[in-house]
Amino acid sequence: MVLRLLICLISLLALDAAAQHCPPLPDPSAWKQAEDFRRSRDSVEKVLGWLCRSPFSEHRLKRSEANACVLLWIAGATDLRVEVDTRVLPFVQEDEELLYSVIHGMALYQMRHPRETDPVRLHAEGIAVLAALASQSETLSEAKYMREVLRAWRRERIEDYVREQISEARRH
Repeated sequence: MVLRLLICLISLLALDAAAQHCPPLPDPSAWKQAEDFRRSRDSVEKVLGWLCRSPFSEHRLKRSEANACVLLWIAGATDLRVEVDTRVLPFVQEDEELLYSVIHGMALYQMRHPRETDPVRLHAEGIAVLAALASQSETLSEAKYMREVLRAWRRERIEDYVREQISEARRH
């Protein structure tokens, strides 16, 4: 009985450790034409998924490399267009790096839902990724500038949050 429990625990830890590793990064120097970007789509999607799940505090160097890689891919891919309205992201004024997670979340959602064009929905998906990651960070989960976002995320009201930010931006 104890041996089975120990084997299960080791298996779970091994699965968790495997889930934490970044998938192989595609080679950006191979991206010359639209077809090159299309061929890398699956691997970029896996890397984006990893970036959207992996806590900020872990694998910092790999996160930075992966971020640079996917941003280059997003910039050059002709069948994906990530349009970020920073008016709905007031927290970016406090920490510009938070923008990356929003872009990752928006891009991943668009890759998985290519027909979705609603900017509120797309921004909500990006902000939800950021909120999930921020909730795992002691610093960000306690930051004043993240309170509204985290509150909306916990209450499952991210789309309402985005609409409010758009309305507020239009008033100014």
